[in-house]
Amino acid sequence: MEKDIAKITVIPPKSLDTFAAARYDGKTISGAHPQVVRSTGHALPEGKSGELQPETKILSVYKMERTFFHVDIDNRRFIKVGVPDHTISFDHMVYKGSHYEMPFDLFLEKPPKPGDLNHEDVVITKIPQLVTIALQEMSEKYQVPAYELKNLSDFDLMVDLKALAAREKDLLPVFEIFGKNYNVDLEDYSFKRGDHKIPLNGFKPVSDPYGDRYAYIDSGTHQLVKIDITTIKEMPPERVVKIVIPSNDRLDAYYVGKNREPDLKTYLLSNPILTGQKARVIPLSQTNIPAIVKSNVNNELRQQFEQTQRLNARKMRRGINT
Repeated sequence: MEKDIAKITVIPPKSLDTFAAARYDGKTISGAHPQVVRSTGHALPEGKSGELQPETKILSVYKMERTFFHVDIDNRRFIKVGVPDHTISFDHMVYKGSHYEMPFDLFLEKPPKPGDLNHEDVVITKIPQLVTIALQEMSEKYQVPAYELKNLSDFDLMVDLKALAAREKDLLPVFEIFGKNYNVDLEDYSFKRGDHKIPLNGFKPVSDPYGDRYAYIDSGTHQLVKIDITTIKEMPPERVVKIVIPSNDRLDAYYVGKNREPDLKTYLLSNPILTGQKARVIPLSQTNIPAIVKSNVNNELRQQFEQTQRLNARKMRRGINT
C-alpha cells in the first residue's frame, strides 16, 4: 500500500537560540532545534546565540518515512536534522512525474547498497516535488516567484523545455568556436559546420577524465594542431591557441541521458540542457608551452655541451697516449 506524501511547513526562528516551530500534518515537532546551514552546507554549532547573519539560511524540513531531513536545494541533498554529516544525495531519487521515488532503509535512514534492496527494512519511499517541500528555496534558486511555482512541476522549472523540444526534433545543440556556430554531434563524435569537422577524440582531459577537455587549434583554419611537448623547441605561430570545451554531458545532456542513462527525465533534472555555450580560448603565451619550449631548448643545449665535453676528453686522452 502506497504511503501518503507528507507536507512540511517550517517557520524560521529569529535567532539561533530559538526553537523552530515545524509542523508535520498539523502536529508540532516537539523539541525540533533549527538547523542553520551556511551556503557551504556546514552546520553552525547548536546553542550559539545571536541574530542570523545574511549568509545563513533556514532550510525546509521534510519527514522521510520516520526521519526528519532538511532539504538542501543548493547542494542537491537531504540533511538529517541535527546530524549534518548524515546526508542523502538527490541523485538517489527517480523522477516519476508527480513525485520522486527512492529506496530507503528504515534502520540506516538512507538508501541501501545495491545488494540490500530486498532487505526487510528497505521500502520505496515517495517524495513530493521539490517545489512542494522546499518552495522558498526553489523560488530563490530559479528566480521565480513562489506563487508561480505552485502551478509548475520540478521538470517544468528545472529543464529548458524549449531546448528539450528542439532536441526531440533531432536539432543538434550549437557550440561556438572562434565566433562560429558548430553543431555538436556526439553520434559522429565531432563538432560540425558545413563540411568541416573538428573531431572530439582530438581533445584531452584537463584533469578529470570526465570533465573539461582541451586541444590546440589553428584559429585561422579551425584545424587541430598536434604539439609534442617532449620535442617542441620553438613556439607555434600566434594563431595556434588552446581551447577548452566541457564534458559530453554538458555539450549534449539530451543525447547522453537518452542513450546512456536508465531514465532521461531524472537525468535531465540533475544535468540540464545547456545553451549558448562557447569554447574558452587561451593564447599559448598563457599556457605552460613557453616554459616547455624553454626547458626543451635548455635540455638540448646541455646535451650538446655534455657531448662536446666528452669529445674533448677523448681527444685529450688520445693526445696523452701518443
